[in-house]
Amino acid sequence: MSPSEVEIFVKLLEKEDQRPKTDHLLVYSSLTEKRNAFGGYQNFESGTKFFYFIQYELPQLLADKKVVFRGMTQAKYRLFNKAQRAYQANKAINVKDEKTYHQSIEQMIENARTVNNSVLSNFFKTAGLRDNDVAILSFLQHYGAPTPFMDWTTDLYTSLYFALSGCTDEQLEHFQNGADTYEIDDYFSFYMLIEDHILDTVSSFSQLSISSNSAVKYKTLKKKKFQYIDERFKSGKPVFSLVNNLHITNQKGLFIYNNSSNMPLEQVFLLHWTMHYLGNMSKGRNTPRTPMMCINFHKSIGHRLRKELREMGINDDTIYSKPEGIAKKAVPDILNALD
Repeated sequence: MSPSEVEIFVKLLEKEDQRPKTDHLLVYSSLTEKRNAFGGYQNFESGTKFFYFIQYELPQLLADKKVVFRGMTQAKYRLFNKAQRAYQANKAINVKDEKTYHQSIEQMIENARTVNNSVLSNFFKTAGLRDNDVAILSFLQHYGAPTPFMDWTTDLYTSLYFALSGCTDEQLEHFQNGADTYEIDDYFSFYMLIEDHILDTVSSFSQLSISSNSAVKYKTLKKKKFQYIDERFKSGKPVFSLVNNLHITNQKGLFIYNNSSNMPLEQVFLLHWTMHYLGNMSKGRNTPRTPMMCINFHKSIGHRLRKELREMGINDDTIYSKPEGIAKKAVPDILNALD
């Protein structure tokens, strides 16, 4: 009798818990350790090879596929969202207490809904948007609150901008002078997920099924181990009311939700994918063996990459469009002269 998918998943979790961890839960200790967490994995030290890869090889590899990307300023970081990082940083709390973790997020949502005479709820009503927990979490995510959402983008070059965002021009110039070492601290990263593999494989990866009149509650969302949330439109209105910030437009942004308090996204994805893969094998079905893909590229490549991104119009002003900046740039010179 073949084991059930639940039994397979439990065994995978037990195996993962027994795997030696780094001293710090939030990071990988080496590129070798990191490799084991991803189905697709490449390291680049040569700028020439890296640019050839992203300009020619990658478009061919991903042709006719919808892909989402995430750039990271440090290759060593595991893919934890801000809520997980904040929760784990509190040493007084048991980080594996999922109930307390989710209660904290629900309290944050209610606080946001009522603060300052319920200005956020009133904003949604005035704009004709639905006041729901996902929309509130979206708003909080844009303004730096520790939510269980993680920012991804449908644009490769936007993800590369975010990968470089932790370094100044001067720091990138320093790295340009040559690679001192090839340790994990010397690399940026970007990650790729093929949308069809997320949406069409297992039910827990599917988008929330909601009607245009329903309110999305966090208690519904938290039942999902992994959730892909992007801005889909029905009847001309956003399904989730995510468009409450200018940034999401130029960033071509979307969110991925992870309901675990202590398991990084790559681990959740790999475990669920493996469970589905093994379950399909037992049923004689085929599943593409391509979980999340990781590309690490050396920081010595960063200076040239930022220059090329700026030539493409991808910079601080376009990624983080501020209302006052738009107003200032809109004013003709003749009116400025009247100040």
